[in-house]
Amino acid sequence: MEAEGWEFSALAAEGDAVLQGQQIETLIDQDPDYLVIFPADAELAIDWVEAAYDEDIPVFLVGTDVAEEAHDAAVAFCGPDNYAMGVELAEALIAANGADAGLGIVEIGGNAGQADYIDRKAGFEATIAEESNYTILGDTAWCHSDRTAAQDSMADFISTYGDQINVLYGMDDDLTLGGVNAIAEAGRDDIQVYSITGQVEAIQAIKDGKMVTTTYTPTALTAQLVVDAINEYAANGSIEYQQSYVPDLITIDNADNYEGEF
Repeated sequence: MEAEGWEFSALAAEGDAVLQGQQIETLIDQDPDYLVIFPADAELAIDWVEAAYDEDIPVFLVGTDVAEEAHDAAVAFCGPDNYAMGVELAEALIAANGADAGLGIVEIGGNAGQADYIDRKAGFEATIAEESNYTILGDTAWCHSDRTAAQDSMADFISTYGDQINVLYGMDDDLTLGGVNAIAEAGRDDIQVYSITGQVEAIQAIKDGKMVTTTYTPTALTAQLVVDAINEYAANGSIEYQQSYVPDLITIDNADNYEGEF
């Protein structure tokens, strides 16, 4: 954004939706030309987006969306298509194993109220239900941004379901890697691991045979989508709401072609 000559004021809530709401009030009071939000909670974000709309401040959602109820009050969502990513990973899993393999799957996610996780879970589960005879074992383990909690949750899954577990679906690499640690500690290298984000450690885990795949969702691409969307809106006064993409899958066959950002 600095390259565009824009003045950019950033506040980080680190996933704390209450703090984020307070920060957004502060930003709205500054009367910015545009407001970019990465919502920590899709439902709470309805009030934030509508408050900005009431003040004639165009809102762009980035990375994770506001609940659909407030789409009319926002300009655009910019980032990976989270539902499509869930579908993409489920289809890759089914293609690799066959629709009749009867696999048992456990799931680890971040924040249950965050739209990206909601969509990643929904796309994956809908595809599994429609296109295979696989079973989701238990409830999703929601671990926020805590890799240790994810590792503990995977250990609990293994203790509870044992040999019924064939697959771990992790909805963010950092959390998934906690699950990978628990799998290694349990000596369960037969568990297939599918994930999302494309972190450096995850790409290495694929090369090491500890994960099957992850998605490639570079921050730079999402940031460019935001810049392009703001420029298009400024030029035309309107824009398609969905400014999204479906990421590449990183596998053992192409892992050397990708570099993670963090």
